Amino acid sequence: MGIKIKSTWLAEWGTHHLLLLLCVFYVLALAFRIFANERIAHINMTEGYALSAEIFKKSLDQPYSWNFSNHSADTRASILHDTQDLISFITIPLGRLISQISLLLAIVIVLLWIQPVLTLFLGFIFSAIYFLIYIFMKVGLQKMSYSVGCTHQRHRLSTDAYIAIRN
Repeated sequence: MGIKIKSTWLAEWGTHHLLLLLCVFYVLALAFRIFANERIAHINMTEGYALSAEIFKKSLDQPYSWNFSNHSADTRASILHDTQDLISFITIPLGRLISQISLLLAIVIVLLWIQPVLTLFLGFIFSAIYFLIYIFMKVGLQKMSYSVGCTHQRHRLSTDAYIAIRN
């Protein structure tokens, strides 16, 4: 007789079943990402407000001489600007990173389940490409980061100068 090959459950499934499974996982991962983005936005708004209110409360608790020399509208604007920077540059990107990693993990798990060797090989290739892009873009990213920092510093200095002129 011939050699009998044992059939696995994956081999018994047709291509359309695997494609359907991949689509279901992808839709579930997208739904999780949408939910995560909504929660991130909600947390950022509530925490941003709470942080701004707490900082403003602390500024109002300062001695009268401090409040007299610092205009409350300027203090409020500075607090809101700094809180917005914290939310825009830290918490929102961190939340997006978490939601995108969850989507990527869902896709990678399904692909590892279907074709583990090919998935690992392509994962290595894509990782190497992203690493090379990072190496080539590193200097430009550092310059842009420095530029944003300088712009923030100039904005702060110009605001302080206008306050001094007004006083």
